Amino acid sequence: MFISIDEFQFKNKWINDIYHLNLKGYHFLVNDSLMKDIKEKIYNNQSLIIPRYVYIDKKGEIITNDAPRPSSIKALDKLFHDL
Repeated sequence: MFISIDEFQFKNKWINDIYHLNLKGYHFLVNDSLMKDIKEKIYNNQSLIIPRYVYIDKKGEIITNDAPRPSSIKALDKLFHDL
């Protein structure tokens, strides 16, 4: 799942990037309410740094709000081994 925090005025560029980069998956553009939640729950009201990888369990609980990139196999193995 991809969540874009781009401003709505850049929606067309965001859509073009999805196609140009061939990003498979679900894509969402945040609204004000979701942006507030992301700032609070993912970034702890700190500066936003993107991209950001977040892992959420089946119950909707955040496992980690600053996970390694999916391509970092060793780091991911350690993360899930330590859970």
